[in-house]
Amino acid sequence: MRDQEAVAELLQDGKNPNVRQSDGQTALMIATSMGDTEMMKALLSKGADPNLRGPRGANALTLAKESGRAELIQLLESAGARP
Repeated sequence: MRDQEAVAELLQDGKNPNVRQSDGQTALMIATSMGDTEMMKALLSKGADPNLRGPRGANALTLAKESGRAELIQLLESAGARP
């Protein structure tokens, strides 16, 4: 959680950025919920899918809109996120 170096290393090693936790959330959903734009950028650059849906049918864009943070919404929309 919030360990940029560890995430960068895992992504460099080819780990799938779309793996889900036991609760159905992806790393991108978690980074979005935490407002961690740098982590979001790292995950998106390695192929994280902003349109995957998790618990309650929410995707990362849904979570960004719930937070009301325009920079998160803009980042996800520029990566192709759809409601």
